[in-house]
Amino acid sequence: MKTHFLLTTDALDTSVVQQQLDDSAAGAQVIFVGTVREQSKGKKVLALEFEAYEPMALSELEKIALEIDMQWKVNAVVLHHALGRREVGKVPVIAAISAAHRKEAFE
Repeated sequence: MKTHFLLTTDALDTSVVQQQLDDSAAGAQVIFVGTVREQSKGKKVLALEFEAYEPMALSELEKIALEIDMQWKVNAVVLHHALGRREVGKVPVIAAISAAHRKEAFE
């Protein structure tokens, strides 16, 4: 299983994620794109601020990938998370999987 993890203050890019998933043995790619929404618990949201202790955050992303690998046959796991301020409509997280078949990719 290939893995790619990224914590960045730069904008996240689904085309980069798709390239990292690229594998001729994969018949399915599932990409989740999380966006900052304008309301949370009935209150208006202008932006979210993300921070992390990077060594620990990367270790946790690795644990998530290992759990996935133990449960499903996947080719690649890509997890990108933004750091810093993200305004409404912007992307703070992209999580993606490639697998030989769509069932495993969606699960």
